[in-house]
Amino acid sequence: MAIEERKKSAEAFIDNTKNNVVTIVHVGSPSLDITIELAKHAEDIGANVVASVPPFYYKYGEISIKLFFEKLISSVDIPVFAYNNPGRTGNPIAPELLKELA
Repeated sequence: MAIEERKKSAEAFIDNTKNNVVTIVHVGSPSLDITIELAKHAEDIGANVVASVPPFYYKYGEISIKLFFEKLISSVDIPVFAYNNPGRTGNPIAPELLKELA
């Protein structure tokens, strides 16, 4: 989906679940800038948590994945879940890296 479609979907989700459940909005994207834009939007509309896969399309090393998540984490004031889906991203989040990020 386009960025604006993703934002509108998140808004509809939040509007229909506010105060009923903890809301988690997935903001993963191959672009750090887009991921951060979506995360800030999710926070602004009232999401409780954002989740993201590591960057995908290209193969990234552990340092790049760590920097991606560190920048994402520092861009919002709500929790960030790291979604480890190596079968789809091609970039696994090693347990040691997840422990560092936590």
